[in-house]
Amino acid sequence: MFSKEEYYLVLCIACYFGEDYVNLVEGGRRQISSLKTGDRVWTISNDGKRLIKDEIIIIPHAGPTIPTYFYTFTTIEGHTVSLTDSHFIVTVVNGENKIKIIRASEVTLKHQLIMAGRTIGL
Repeated sequence: MFSKEEYYLVLCIACYFGEDYVNLVEGGRRQISSLKTGDRVWTISNDGKRLIKDEIIIIPHAGPTIPTYFYTFTTIEGHTVSLTDSHFIVTVVNGENKIKIIRASEVTLKHQLIMAGRTIGL
């Protein structure tokens, strides 16, 4: 269970932690660190209400490895996601029916994460 904003100093090669997985449009899953330009993945629509097909067109942080903070969130269902402090994530505030896109460093226990078409509490 997520018990405060936890962060870890790790080596960064992307906005998402490279060992996390994404769902591929063709089926299956792949580690983020193994994605290549042209891979087709499922992502959340701009309004945060549905999953859409998308294509990896650039991997901006694939250059030199630099230290950065990662926030690792664990949902009440036991799923985890790790993001850099400045990466944006789609949330809903408990008790409100409004989607908010905020930086990972701003997430608190009052937020629920929108993951794979579902809203899940921390």
